[in-house]
Amino acid sequence: MLPAGSRSCSGRREGAGRAVVKAGCGTRLPCLRSHAPGSRPGIVAWPLCIPGTGPRTLSDKPTHWCRPTVWILLAVLAGYLLFFRTTFLVPDSSGTYAWSRSLLFDADVDFTNEFARLGSIPGDERIRFHALSVTGRPGNPFGLGAGLLWIPFVVLAQGASLASGLDAPAGYADLHILAASTGTVLYGLAALLLSFAVARRFASPAAALWAVVAGGFGTPFLAYLFHFPTYSHVPAAFAVALVLAAALHAREGGGSGRWALAGLAVGLAALVRVQNVSLLAVPLALLLSRYRVDEDRRHSLRGAAALLAGASAVFSWQLLAWWRIYGSALELPQGDHFLQLSQPHLLQLLLSPWHGLFSWTPFLLLVFPGLWLLYRKDRYLALGAATALALQTWLAASVSDWWAGYAVGARRFVDLTPVFILALACLFARWRDRPGGVWGRPLVVGTALGAVLWNVLLTLQVRTGLLSPFRRVEMTEILIGQARALRELPRYLWELLSRWPFDIHLVVHRDSPVSPDFGSSPGWLLVLVLVACWALGLSLMAGAWRWAGVTARTTDWRSGRRT
Repeated sequence: MLPAGSRSCSGRREGAGRAVVKAGCGTRLPCLRSHAPGSRPGIVAWPLCIPGTGPRTLSDKPTHWCRPTVWILLAVLAGYLLFFRTTFLVPDSSGTYAWSRSLLFDADVDFTNEFARLGSIPGDERIRFHALSVTGRPGNPFGLGAGLLWIPFVVLAQGASLASGLDAPAGYADLHILAASTGTVLYGLAALLLSFAVARRFASPAAALWAVVAGGFGTPFLAYLFHFPTYSHVPAAFAVALVLAAALHAREGGGSGRWALAGLAVGLAALVRVQNVSLLAVPLALLLSRYRVDEDRRHSLRGAAALLAGASAVFSWQLLAWWRIYGSALELPQGDHFLQLSQPHLLQLLLSPWHGLFSWTPFLLLVFPGLWLLYRKDRYLALGAATALALQTWLAASVSDWWAGYAVGARRFVDLTPVFILALACLFARWRDRPGGVWGRPLVVGTALGAVLWNVLLTLQVRTGLLSPFRRVEMTEILIGQARALRELPRYLWELLSRWPFDIHLVVHRDSPVSPDFGSSPGWLLVLVLVACWALGLSLMAGAWRWAGVTARTTDWRSGRRT
């Protein structure tokens, strides 16, 4: 409840007897003061987005929160049922999944037996993949974080395999690969929900929801969610969303423990993909904002120490693993010629038709005005996010394969999808809420749906072979392919619907130089395990969402009062 005489969300002073709260649907609803004598004043009563309903407390779930999350869940579930197809590629998929299999079944980091079954390539002098290191063990330059995140789903698959009496090789059956891939889809769902929660702090529910639609389904995130789930990009996006949510939660107060949790999230993000260490800029920027307003600045210094300790504690696992594999924790796993920081290919990375960020996903140019609007709302968060984006761009442009090899678009930016969603939410909120802006809402909807259509057509080109993800392409080839894909889209959707559900989940698509040797599982067991994976993932997210839903409400971190 707003205190008497305080300002409402619109900045207008309200009277003592009644406050006006802006509900999620855009309707301004009256909300009567109703706290009991002796209760804490200043608590905001959240009204339902239905005229005539009474106030609700912070512990309740407002319907204008529930509705967007349900839409996000249904969209991901529908995409999973219609478009999910696991593509297992060497060396990316085999290198990432090998961590799960080796840690779970062998309790070591010697991938000799894993690569014999999953497939491997040694690489060359430009990029070193699975070549033997000085310790005599096969190298593995891919981060272990995604493998760790997949372990609960692989355990579930192995348990089902043993319970059914199936004589399948431990960790090598299609059952295990599909369970890990389903885990990726669930982590992607969690990433979108967390991104919505973060964006909701700075935008209306509708603007945040359309930002999730555009950022989640109008970018290469979609392809790596449903078509390449054995890559680590979507789990990395989940970890990045966790960093944003945890850092904002820590800035609101609560001691060094919250900053330690933010550090753990940063460490997890770097554990999945090492370049995500750049996300450390976000909590550091928020710590600086806290440092400038704290009366006792030692609290902020202790928070900084807790942040760095948490990040170091988690990322040290990766350093220890690389030390066991390569004999050194600081050696570049891909080889000395992989990273050339003084010679970045910035223009090619951003503008080239060969997987360039803006040539494949042009609407992401809107991220820049969105970051500016975020700067006007929260300059420290915007500076931290922009710094992380700049560092990742420089790193991605400095590697020897700046086009990212086999890819759908600029796949190395998929990790930053939560940052893109946050910036787009600020821009969409400006368009929707601009006074007298008749075209604001249609512009938001049209932009989001246009981005989704463009991206779906690109993904369809890759999936049907119209566009090769391996070789260099020209912009004219992309545009002509988009026209062909648009013409073929109805027929393709009809084929998907006519085959559903028997040709969706029961196939592991193998497309690699060395074909992996997987054991096959009966269809009924695959379906049972995938349903169990969804039940496990949703049950874990249900508890986590209660935390995210509460912390996502806007808080004045300078005073600690929720507004």
